[in-house]
Amino acid sequence: LRTFVENTVENTIPVELEVTTSNLQAFLHELEQSVNFDMVFVGMKHKSFLGKMLVGNTATKLANDISTTIVALPEENVIPKIETLYVAVKKEYPLNEEEFHKCISLLLHNVKRVHLFSVLKAGESEEKITTILQRIAHGMPPGFPATYEVQRAGNPLKQIKSYMSANTDGILVIQ
Repeated sequence: LRTFVENTVENTIPVELEVTTSNLQAFLHELEQSVNFDMVFVGMKHKSFLGKMLVGNTATKLANDISTTIVALPEENVIPKIETLYVAVKKEYPLNEEEFHKCISLLLHNVKRVHLFSVLKAGESEEKITTILQRIAHGMPPGFPATYEVQRAGNPLKQIKSYMSANTDGILVIQ
């Protein structure tokens, strides 16, 4: 995480690195009391944890309790290219656009575009999520391109993993 931050976030922006092996939700609640708690970069140690973050109980609790953007970074000691922020959006958990715009401004010198996407199961209606994705895309800062798409898959988590493996020009933003 330190290498990623040093090579990605402009050095004019104050960054504080914190590490915990305790309960992530409790730890983030403690940090949230800080005046400058704007964004969380999470180093992913195990793929199963990513699954828990995306669709498990932890993600639900964090999405409901913490309004800060969470950026998941791969376990490898490689600095990921972040030309694109891939933002997985669910209609049940609206994107905190104010916090997301902070994320964009922190990474502005690296990020060139945002791609919003949602993965629906068969039979789920696209109408509401398409409206949400369009509104978010049109609300991006001037001159900052954003695209969106709705995907279908029987297993959304597996689809997100596959999608991110195929799109190596950016990072996944969970919010």
